Amino acid sequence: MILDLEGSDKNTSINADILIVGAGTAGLYLANKLAGQDSNVVVVERGGVAGKRASKDSVTNIGIPYKGHFEGRSFGLGGTSTLWGGQMIPLSRTDLADRDAKYFSNWPIEYQDLSPHFSSVQKSLGLNSYCKSDLQRIKKRFFPAIFNLNDSLSLRISQWIPFKKRNFGKFYYKMVNSKSRSSIKVWINAPVIRITKTEVQKEYKITEVLAKSPSGNLLTISPKKVVICAGAIESTRLLLEFESENFPLGQRSPVLGRFFSDHLSVNLGEVIPDSFTKANLALAPIFYKGIMHTPRLELSAKFQRESLSPSAFIHFVFLTKGGTPFDFIRDLLRSMQDGRKIEGNLSIVLAFKSVAGLLQMTFWRLFFKRLKFPKDSKILLQIDFEQMANRDSIVKLESETKKGKGGLILDWNFTECEMENIHNVSKEMISILQKSNLGKTFKLKPLLDQNSMNISNIHDVYHPTGTISMGSDFKNSVVDLNLKLHNCTNLYVSSTAVFPAPGSANPGLTHLALTDRLGDFLINKKEVN
Repeated sequence: MILDLEGSDKNTSINADILIVGAGTAGLYLANKLAGQDSNVVVVERGGVAGKRASKDSVTNIGIPYKGHFEGRSFGLGGTSTLWGGQMIPLSRTDLADRDAKYFSNWPIEYQDLSPHFSSVQKSLGLNSYCKSDLQRIKKRFFPAIFNLNDSLSLRISQWIPFKKRNFGKFYYKMVNSKSRSSIKVWINAPVIRITKTEVQKEYKITEVLAKSPSGNLLTISPKKVVICAGAIESTRLLLEFESENFPLGQRSPVLGRFFSDHLSVNLGEVIPDSFTKANLALAPIFYKGIMHTPRLELSAKFQRESLSPSAFIHFVFLTKGGTPFDFIRDLLRSMQDGRKIEGNLSIVLAFKSVAGLLQMTFWRLFFKRLKFPKDSKILLQIDFEQMANRDSIVKLESETKKGKGGLILDWNFTECEMENIHNVSKEMISILQKSNLGKTFKLKPLLDQNSMNISNIHDVYHPTGTISMGSDFKNSVVDLNLKLHNCTNLYVSSTAVFPAPGSANPGLTHLALTDRLGDFLINKKEVN
C-alpha cells in the first residue's frame, strides 16, 4: 500500500518489523523480497510518486566538478532507476579477489558469496543467466572482431533491463499496491529527520525514527530493524547527520564519508570504418533471448597485476547527431520510463521517417539481432577506470566546517599518480587495439595527446562508491559483512557506498545482489536485536 504523509494525519505512530529508508532501486527490491515473510515492512521515501532529479544546490561541490550529485540522483518511487539505462553486469572475480596493489581497498567477501545472488537478481528482472560455455558461444558468434584480441583484454557481455522493468517505481508499483503485498506500506513525501537510539551493553539500538512531510505532518516509526537504502550520497548524508552531536548513533567510524570514488571516463579515440554497416554488425549491441547485450573489453587480471593498474573497461559508444528517427524513438522510450518530455518538435516529415526508422530497426533486430544506428553516427572508444582509494576524497556536512550551514559538501579528487596511471594505460590500450584484429579491420583514430590528460577530459559516470565501505574492522569500514553498522545492533545500509572499491563494472547488478543477500540474512536471522 502506498500512503502519502502530506495527506495524512498531523501525527501518526506505527510499528515496523523492518523499516526501509528510501524507495529507490534497493529499497523497492528489498521490500518486495521481504513481502510474504510474516514481516511488517514499512518504507519511507522523501520524494513523491514520480521521480524528481536532485537540485544542483543540494550538494556543495568544492573539489573536482562532479555532475553525478545532481544529474545522477533522483528522489521519489524508483529513485535513480527513473534515470539509468539499466545496464547490468557483475563485478569480476578479480574485482572481488584480494589485490596486491596498495591503491585499492579489498572486498571482505568473495565472488562465490555473491554468485547465487547475481542469478536471483537476473531472474527477478527477467534477465538471462549464462554458463561459461554459453557466453563463449555468444562472444564468438556475435563479436568475432573483438574476441580474443589480446591477453591484456577480456571480452565481457552486459545485459540491459527491458524498458517495462527499468523504472522500479513503475515496475513494483502494482506489486506494492496489491493485496498479496499487504504487509508492505510505502510512505511517500516522508523524509527522515531524526533517529533515536538507546544503549544496550555498549552497543546501540535504533528505537524510533521520525519522518516529517513538507507541510509538517509527522510519522513516528518504532522499528525492530532499519535498512538505509537512500542512494550513495543521501545514505552517507543520513549517517553523517545522525552520527553528529545532535543525533549520535554511537562511536563514529573514522572512514565514514571518506574514500568517495567513481569510475573515471576517458575518450580514447574513434573507430572510423570503411563501411558503417560493417561496424554496426561488428560492435553494436545485440538482442539475444529477448534481451539487449553490449560488448566491453576489460583489463585482464594478468595486465592489472603486472602494471599495478586499476580495473577498467573499454566500450563502444555510438554517438548520434540528434534529430534523427533513431533519436526520436529512443527519446520516446525514455519518456515512457521516466515521464520526461521529448526534446524538439515532431514534424510530419520526422514522423514518417520515424516510422520508416522503426521498421528498419525492427528488421535489424529480427534478422541480424542487432541494434541499428544511423549511418552518420560516430563510434567512440571510451575507457572507464576504477578510481584508486583516496582517503581525502570526502563527503561531509557543512556543519563540520567553520562556515557550516547544515548542508552537504562533496570534495571529490584524485592524485597526480592516478592521472599518470590513467594516461599510461590509455596510451597502451590504444597501441594494443591498433595492433589487434580490431585495428586491422577498422581504422582507429586516437584522441589522446600529451595535453589530453587533464581534469576537464576525465568525467564521472554517476557510479558513486566508497563512503560507507563494508569490512570486518571498525577502523577501516563502516558496515560489516552483513551490511550492519558497526556498534549498532539493528541498523543496516544497502547502497553502492558500501563498495570498498568501484571495480570493473556498472554497480547496479552487484548492488542488487548485495541487497538480495541482505534480504536472505534478514529473513533467516530469527532473533530480533
